[in-house]
Amino acid sequence: MNGLRIFENTPALQIESKKDDITNAIINNYDVLLNKLDTSEASIKTYTQNATNFITYLTNNSINIDTLLFYKRYVLTIVNRKASTKQAYINSARAILKQAYKFGLLPTDITIGIKGIKKDDDKVKDGVTLDEAAKVANYINSIENNCKKAELAAIFYLGAFQGLRINEISTLRIENVDLRKGTVLVNAKGRDELVRIDLHPLTNEALNVMLDCKGAKEGSLFSRKWKGQDKQLTNRAIQKKFALIFGKLDIKNSMHGFRHFYITTVLDALGGDILQAQKLSRHKSTSMLKVYDDRRNTKAINAKVFEAFTLNFSK
Repeated sequence: MNGLRIFENTPALQIESKKDDITNAIINNYDVLLNKLDTSEASIKTYTQNATNFITYLTNNSINIDTLLFYKRYVLTIVNRKASTKQAYINSARAILKQAYKFGLLPTDITIGIKGIKKDDDKVKDGVTLDEAAKVANYINSIENNCKKAELAAIFYLGAFQGLRINEISTLRIENVDLRKGTVLVNAKGRDELVRIDLHPLTNEALNVMLDCKGAKEGSLFSRKWKGQDKQLTNRAIQKKFALIFGKLDIKNSMHGFRHFYITTVLDALGGDILQAQKLSRHKSTSMLKVYDDRRNTKAINAKVFEAFTLNFSK
């Protein structure tokens, strides 16, 4: 990284004088900077994937003291992107700029004081319903090809019955699946070490059939042959598989809806025990779980309230 160092002990106010050098250095080395982060490989991969937008922005806007602030304002204008996606763009930009400061590309930390995007809890999408989950399960069960059925069933159960995120599913390794003990090691979001989770019997059964079909002892659990080699299925490929199924079944949701379904079901089963649900869902904090629980309670309350009003003018 010594070759990346442009400034040493340069006053913060002199950023403008060398801004083109800084901008070009960051554009050309952002992946190197992100690879130096002290975090999990999955997090680095996510940061790198979300960095493209910021790097494109830098090709037209040179670095200055307000770069992250102006980039945030630009991101907020992007249409057809969820608040969580926009926040991911900003998180990636923040990580790059902090690393640039750490390794001497920037004379000061220009990310200080820049807040994230406030997520509107009312805009959090609902998960798939029990009826919708049953439709998906029945559709998968109708597939004649047993190996294809087993793969889709495994992904379904990992999402709906285990609450795994798409990236946690796509990065699973065969050698980390223990069917005898009924466990799997997951490259969980925001964790430096693999997390062991217990498998639902149906998940275990689907994985057993799927692994018999694959016949491999190691490598990516979900993969495809590409030029004679096994290549890990991307998040997009997994999303596309279920987008096609959802389309056929007229379900207005996404693959991530399975995780929402899982969390709501867990909260129902545990009587709203948020702390226990946090452990099972691997959330860093309870804030989002409180949103799920509030929605769950609101629906239950509304059902009771609506029953109290019996006037029907259509009769």
